[in-house]
Amino acid sequence: MLDLTVYKTRYYEIKIGENNIVHLETPKKKQLKVLLNLTKKVDSKNLTEEDMDALYEAALIAFNKNKEGRTFTEEEIEELLGLNALYDFFKGYYSWVADNVSQKN
Repeated sequence: MLDLTVYKTRYYEIKIGENNIVHLETPKKKQLKVLLNLTKKVDSKNLTEEDMDALYEAALIAFNKNKEGRTFTEEEIEELLGLNALYDFFKGYYSWVADNVSQKN
């Protein structure tokens, strides 16, 4: 029996409004390298302004790779994501990316 539930979804769903969902796509290798470089050195206990800028830049890159073809601005990302939401986003997003990368086709 083929069990399709073992395969993860191709999109990471983000609810950004009452009835507004954005479906983020898996990043390409080059994009993932940029995202990891922007976020890997961030220390949540000693957060600097440079760290915050890097996190929001990485979120902008991730959000702009979406199924809907929507382009977000820096201001929109800053309004959508407070610092706690930003940390939660990356925790879930990186976990989802890892699951999709390790999944057999």
